[in-house]
Amino acid sequence: DVGQSYTFDAGGLQGYYRVYVWWGRGSQAAGAVNAAIVHAGKRSVQQLDQRQGAGQWNLLGVYGFESKQRAQVELSAAAGARFIADAVRFEYMGASQPPLAIRTLGLVLGQEGEDYSATLEAESGSPPYSWIVAQGQLAPGLNLEARSGRIRGKPEQSGSYAFELRVIDARGAVASEALRLDVL
Repeated sequence: DVGQSYTFDAGGLQGYYRVYVWWGRGSQAAGAVNAAIVHAGKRSVQQLDQRQGAGQWNLLGVYGFESKQRAQVELSAAAGARFIADAVRFEYMGASQPPLAIRTLGLVLGQEGEDYSATLEAESGSPPYSWIVAQGQLAPGLNLEARSGRIRGKPEQSGSYAFELRVIDARGAVASEALRLDVL
């Protein structure tokens, strides 16, 4: 559906679910979208950019649901723009909250002297997250934005850079993952 707002209603779910949204490719209408996940008496809102991630499942996060309340994803156009609402997926993870985890298992290649950008993903835990490089280092010229989990900049030197990435959630839970960034 293309429009100003749309609500996907999954009824009464119980437990913890990964929640995804899908929008199609090739539409000029796509832009900034507010996604509100209604779960366990709460409403969590995030902003999406539909100019990216078309034609794939885009993770909104892991949320706990209670069967006595409706599980919903409400999508609405930000600042009067239009948006695309194709599908929402709820993937069951279990009755109890899964531990904080880093979903990013690899990074795209970098090119020396060229703009680089990659966004790290975590799931579960309690947002907001804080990201750090715990051991090792990023390529010179790249920086990790602690709040957004975005690595960006212009790599200044080719090579292979191994590091341990750590994410900490609002309650102090920690998850780590070893990653490597190759710069050509």
